[in-house]
Amino acid sequence: DGSTPLMGVTVQVVGSPSADTPFDICVNELAPGAPLGGSGGAGGAGGAGGAGGSSGSAGSAGDGGAGGAGGAGGEAGAGGEAGAGGEAGAGGGPDTTIDYRDIGAWYGYLFEQSHGQATIQRQGMCASGEVQADPTYGSWAQWAWNISQTPDAVSSTWSPTSSAIFYDVSTSFNEPLRLIVYDQNYTTWCYPLTSSSDVVPLTAFNTKCWDNSGSNYDGSTPLLGTMVQVVGSPSVDTPFDFCVNDLAPASLP
Repeated sequence: DGSTPLMGVTVQVVGSPSADTPFDICVNELAPGAPLGGSGGAGGAGGAGGAGGSSGSAGSAGDGGAGGAGGAGGEAGAGGEAGAGGEAGAGGGPDTTIDYRDIGAWYGYLFEQSHGQATIQRQGMCASGEVQADPTYGSWAQWAWNISQTPDAVSSTWSPTSSAIFYDVSTSFNEPLRLIVYDQNYTTWCYPLTSSSDVVPLTAFNTKCWDNSGSNYDGSTPLLGTMVQVVGSPSVDTPFDFCVNDLAPASLP
């Protein structure tokens, strides 16, 4: 209508139902204020593309790996970098408005992801939703945090200067959770949470933590982020409502 506020612009290559469409384009210039020209001819309807992540939201999650026999689910795909969001809000208890968290050693944007038959809504340091029953172990939801990212969304990695991670997570349904760390190649290591708070050695994280048949984290590979994942069930739906009260690098007692 000429007045609705716009978020972005794209140049789309339209595919064909019967032939491949090679392309090699350059956007030499694209800006408001160009002279109006004649109406272009009507093109074919483009196929539905994936919606770009909005500011503060995560990129696409990686595909889940197959769960081991009797395991609690496949390995989570690591999250894409979050875009710029709002600053942290003030207040006691879990902050339900925060989008950027800075505790000194770790700092970056928070985001959320779901995969398969799962839904999630994040409210700052808390998240709620449901992971539906999935016999393939291909469904999960996760609250996530880029741990070395500037306020203008420039990401790097954290080279561990501590030997462990302290977590404090409260749940409403005693839902099964995993703590995950991942590197810049989106290799993930996970750890099942068996208590509401604890100090976990970094080397206790495993690429297949449901049965520890994978590789343990070496304690030194630079990390891009961390996640709290809700593990789904093959036979029943798993509602969840949890808050990350604290999550930070720590030293072993």
